[in-house]
Amino acid sequence: MFRSRVTPIPAIRSCSAIMDSISLIASSIRASVKNGDKVLDLGCSPGSWLLYVSQQVGERGLAVGVDEKELKIVLPANTRFIQKSIFAENLLAELSLQNKFESAL
Repeated sequence: MFRSRVTPIPAIRSCSAIMDSISLIASSIRASVKNGDKVLDLGCSPGSWLLYVSQQVGERGLAVGVDEKELKIVLPANTRFIQKSIFAENLLAELSLQNKFESAL
């Protein structure tokens, strides 16, 4: 008699773990980022978290992303992108947007 045995594929388990991690991070962001906040996303490429945060802060808030890599996404009006190393000496001067940031990612 032939018995079919299904063995879990490691990639599927790791995808599930990734989704669990993303869900945990998203709930943490939702808990700490509020409408109207100003949030700094260091190392923001490819930009998905920057977009997510821009939705969380709303029209009155501001999301600022910094990365050496160019973003290939369209950013909403409440979002700024600085293409620069997060270790660049003049980054702090460029970030002085006359705002303080409530959160950093």
